[in-house]
Amino acid sequence: MNKIGTMNKEETIANIKLQCDELIAYLQNKGNKEMHDVVAVIEETCQKKNINGLKIIHSDLMEWAKSLSPHPKEINEKLLALDNKRLEKVKEILERGIIQGEEEFRLLSSHLDENFNQMETQIISRTNALLAAFLTFNND
Repeated sequence: MNKIGTMNKEETIANIKLQCDELIAYLQNKGNKEMHDVVAVIEETCQKKNINGLKIIHSDLMEWAKSLSPHPKEINEKLLALDNKRLEKVKEILERGIIQGEEEFRLLSSHLDENFNQMETQIISRTNALLAAFLTFNND
């Protein structure tokens, strides 16, 4: 089974940045109020479309957050909550049976790309069909 939609560079960057933003919010809630420099570095790295640099920043933020928390599970729960919101939206799209706009296409495409190896064949087929239909009817 092949993937029709794959996450492009911009989508990958947006996904990593979203997680970095969540980690920064967590760190700020733990008393690290001065995060302007880190945010600026993230923005610059995104503008340069440097995925590897962004992954390094994400990893560093994760380590920083884990070192401040006596319960690293709390951090994972924050990121899991973010993933759960995305997963609920994916389920909604699959149940509806139609993709409504570019944002939903990108979400479904990135979900397929990120979870392809763990997905059931039936769900992959359904996702590919929706992505293909969207591309067919929205390619003007």
